[in-house]
Amino acid sequence: MTVNPKCKVALVGEAGCGKSSCMALLQRLYDPDHGSIRLDGVDLREYNVNALRSRVVIVDQKPVLFATSVRENITYGLQHDVSDTWTVPGVFLSMFLKVYGLGFRVWGLGFRV
Repeated sequence: MTVNPKCKVALVGEAGCGKSSCMALLQRLYDPDHGSIRLDGVDLREYNVNALRSRVVIVDQKPVLFATSVRENITYGLQHDVSDTWTVPGVFLSMFLKVYGLGFRVWGLGFRV
């Protein structure tokens, strides 16, 4: 598969067709047994894994929330602190978050880390 620069891609298909496997390979959660996955012509194994993962956005059908604040869930994995006024590109904050804020704790709704 080839994706042109500045294009967005959605993987859609029946259960078990390989969507999650493709995303796991793209994030380097594991590497392919044969062949390679290339980004701008460079094998993903040559990229810094943290830098690579900071550029990949996944919107899963069944998102996982950790038993911590909304802010910590949104910013999990970032290498810097954020304030309440920091905006996350592409994140839509519902009226719920506007009322309760990013510090709202999702105990009981998520998993403990």
